[in-house]
Amino acid sequence: MASTLMLQRRYVKKQFKRFKRDFAEYGVTLMCDSSTRPTGMVVINFLIYCNGIMFFHKSIDATGQSQNANFI
Repeated sequence: MASTLMLQRRYVKKQFKRFKRDFAEYGVTLMCDSSTRPTGMVVINFLIYCNGIMFFHKSIDATGQSQNANFI
């Protein structure tokens, strides 16, 4: 029997496949946002936006890095 987490993962993958089909018709906007945590850790979040829907892609630890085009 599949766990709840596994079922959620399958659902998200299925939704993302549908989302990707819209890329050619509507275009895609890649977005990033950074924040500094109280501990001094710098996190950059990457998001994908298309046709009124946004998906979280990933976060990276950017602590000690210069946030410029070469790094991102």
